[in-house]
Amino acid sequence: QAYLCKNSWGEFGGPNGDGTFWIAYSGHANDLGFGMANFSVTSLACSSDAECDDGLYCNGQETCNVNTGACQAGTAVTCGSDGSFCNGEEVCNEATQSCGSTGDPCGLGTFCNEETDFCASLCGNGVCDAGEDCSSCPSDCIGGAAGGTCGDCFKGTCDGICNPNKDGANCSDCWSTYCCGDGICEGEENSINCAIDCPVPICGDGVCDVEEDNSACPADCPVTAQEICDNGLDDDNDGAVDCADSDCFASATCQCGGKNAACQSDSECCSNVCRRGKCTP
Repeated sequence: QAYLCKNSWGEFGGPNGDGTFWIAYSGHANDLGFGMANFSVTSLACSSDAECDDGLYCNGQETCNVNTGACQAGTAVTCGSDGSFCNGEEVCNEATQSCGSTGDPCGLGTFCNEETDFCASLCGNGVCDAGEDCSSCPSDCIGGAAGGTCGDCFKGTCDGICNPNKDGANCSDCWSTYCCGDGICEGEENSINCAIDCPVPICGDGVCDVEEDNSACPADCPVTAQEICDNGLDDDNDGAVDCADSDCFASATCQCGGKNAACQSDSECCSNVCRRGKCTP
């Protein structure tokens, strides 16, 4: 058997001179002699159900119509409900070749109530759960300024801007804000009031956690001989932090420029005014 095919050679092109060419199996009278055009002819008609099987379970069993020689599509597997809302919808699982459930239908920050067939919010249960934070659920997730007081700011006033050269170490403006649920353990957060951000600290893991200090875990929080004046920590464990520590009184980090002191920006001057490279009152 051979097939006469039209090609794009044009009306008089191709090996037959009429725009056609033969595709034939090797040894046929019209074998063109180039391998890519020769093939063995296989009948497309089926004779058994096995020949029609596509190997998939969920779309049903294919069958062969012996009268027409054509494969017939199977009936897709349907999965009836098991009556439970909280395990999700029942669907056909190709991997297990069986019906299974899709799982909890409720998203983060909610829980499934089987009695009401409803996904209810977790907000209000006193625990900052996954999907919640201090903005979406302030009743469960704490947040605010990390600490400090306005009295320790320049001229005893909070202005929302931290000026390290003028503000004291405990100025509220120089403390970052914190928000339980943002994945960062900071500020007033700890493993009790914000477990989602602050897992229970492990002494000996080489990290000085918020709830650890030199007394509770010297292995993670060793005492240093010198206070570091700009990291917000009591490095030498003497009760004073950064510029409030006497070790930092002479540090440039804790100084602001007086009248006529050289400056490049307002923040370098005690007056917060730098003009023409000098601090002015």
